[in-house]
Amino acid sequence: MSKQRIAALFGRPDALKATPQDPEFWIEEVRLLKWFSPDPAEQIRKPITFQKGLNIIWAPSPRMDQREEINFAGHAAGKTTLCRLLRYLLGEQNIAAPGVKEAIEDNFYNGWIVGKIHVLESTWIVARPLHHATRPRARCVRSDSFDDLLGHPEKTLSIDDFHNELTAVTIAPLPVKLFGDGIAAITYAHVLEWLARDQECHLTKLHAFRHTDSKAGSPDLSAEASYFLQRVILNLADPDLQEAIADCEKLEKKEKAIPDEKTYLLRREKELNRHLERTSIKHERAPLFSEIEIVIARKDTNQQEEKETQNTRDAIKMAKEVRTAIRSKLASLQEQLGAIKANANMAKGAMNDAQETVHALNGKEINWEIEKEKARKLPPSDFCRVPRHLAKECNLFCEWNVLSENEENAEELLARQKREAAKSFGLSKRNFEGLDTDRKRIEKEIKSAESSATRIDKKIESLEEKLRNLRVPFGTIRTTIDDLEKVIEKLEILRKRETELKGKVEEAKALQEKLQRAHKRTEDLFVDEYGWTVAKIFGGKDTTIKCRFTREQITTKVSYLGKDLTSSAVNALAIFCFDVAAMAFSCRGRGFHPRFLLHDSPREADMGEAPYGRIFDLIIEQSKEKPNFQHIITTTTNPPEEYQTLPYLRLKLDSSESKGRLFNQDL
Repeated sequence: MSKQRIAALFGRPDALKATPQDPEFWIEEVRLLKWFSPDPAEQIRKPITFQKGLNIIWAPSPRMDQREEINFAGHAAGKTTLCRLLRYLLGEQNIAAPGVKEAIEDNFYNGWIVGKIHVLESTWIVARPLHHATRPRARCVRSDSFDDLLGHPEKTLSIDDFHNELTAVTIAPLPVKLFGDGIAAITYAHVLEWLARDQECHLTKLHAFRHTDSKAGSPDLSAEASYFLQRVILNLADPDLQEAIADCEKLEKKEKAIPDEKTYLLRREKELNRHLERTSIKHERAPLFSEIEIVIARKDTNQQEEKETQNTRDAIKMAKEVRTAIRSKLASLQEQLGAIKANANMAKGAMNDAQETVHALNGKEINWEIEKEKARKLPPSDFCRVPRHLAKECNLFCEWNVLSENEENAEELLARQKREAAKSFGLSKRNFEGLDTDRKRIEKEIKSAESSATRIDKKIESLEEKLRNLRVPFGTIRTTIDDLEKVIEKLEILRKRETELKGKVEEAKALQEKLQRAHKRTEDLFVDEYGWTVAKIFGGKDTTIKCRFTREQITTKVSYLGKDLTSSAVNALAIFCFDVAAMAFSCRGRGFHPRFLLHDSPREADMGEAPYGRIFDLIIEQSKEKPNFQHIITTTTNPPEEYQTLPYLRLKLDSSESKGRLFNQDL
């Protein structure tokens, strides 16, 4: 819905017959006090009075020809501080921006600001302390006399009573009481933000009411919420539209949340697929699993587990068979080793005896008496006594060493005994060495068999451990498959929900646009009011405006001779005109603007004097008859000469000297 208006073709809408008689609220008088006292001597400066209609706060800046005499003026005189104090009096939390706030508190520790404020037919005296530590934080009474509050502070009412009355006149008439989300309530504090913009915002954006540097303590408003508030106050919203906007915002919020959730699920799907690739359940080059592959994956997992279990059991069985064979062989070797050790011990004894005999015969002579004694111990006489040279021819020949004095002499006998002893020692030694070699071989075989048995035991233990723990890795695989199945199911649900939400959002937007079109008549009337206002300020039939109301925002453009004007000054003027048009719309019986405006130095540096002067002409034109609004505007640029005195000029400040400042001194 957009409208283009040219002043020469479209006139200002007629006012309704039933127009409001007074602003919803307006400020009549403000006093700055050193102490909470009715004594005029405690006033920091003379009371500042205001009227319905135009109120100018002027701090003249020096002319070019005064550059030698005046170093600084116009700025830092207290215009913005006064605006902040008025906002503070009307319910804002803080009295000034950081730095200025501390300076005021340091110089006026016990100071107060007191104002007479009209709320429709009621009159209130409201006081608030200048120092943040002062208690109570506010005092007020229903009265038109300052003395009723300053002289009798014990009779004060709760500041909530005053705020409730402000809420009643600003919020109660609104057809919509909640923001577009359908949850947050529209409050008087929100409305005040638009009525009295921060000077720091410099009228740069239509929705910019508060700047972070001002530290006003006002509720935070997003751009969308600010636009919504303006539509509500202009009567371009109703409960059905609000409900449609709220429904649409909720659906869009859900729709916006889907991509994040979807991205997470898709990432999770890939992670689980990669895990299954590492377990060989899924081939690396295969596409991502679907519901069908999940069933196959479970079957493959069961088969793989059964196969792995059977393979492990077969390996255990084979290892046990090998272990049994090794143990059997080990037992046989142990038995052989025992026999060999026994034989070796006997062989070693024989060898030692033979060794002793050899040692005994070496270097000794035969003792015949001993030999005879030995002879007597020989086997019985059934052995023949045939001489050797004859007996050797006998088949039964068995030589026996029978010593005979006639057979051999002693030397031959000794030599023969030595030879026989040496031969016996050699035989016994070879027999022992052979048995010892066998012993070492068998011991080596036993050691090898024992080592093999140990390895087999460890292998069996490892296989049995693997068999016991085989469920763990396959349990992890099954868990992964279960998780993947859930992810796939969620993705499918999410895709369906995404499609459904897209359709619902489109339907909700269509309904919202339909309801917004129902406001076409009111919107057209406001656009005409705004176009007329812009034409009055910019001057001439060649000025064209475009004003478009959408669900998310309000856009305005000013063109001259078909070309868009985009300078900061033009933008500031366009926003100023929007504010004035909104107030005038209500003054003429339409919309719900409280008909109070506070503009702090709206002129930009490159704004020409002619359009700036027409601002004041426009405001005066609005109040030719009995004014039903209050517009307070501060300026450093000289207003038109005819407005530089009462009743329009309410306060003139001068920062070139201490007495000319708001607090009559340097802070």
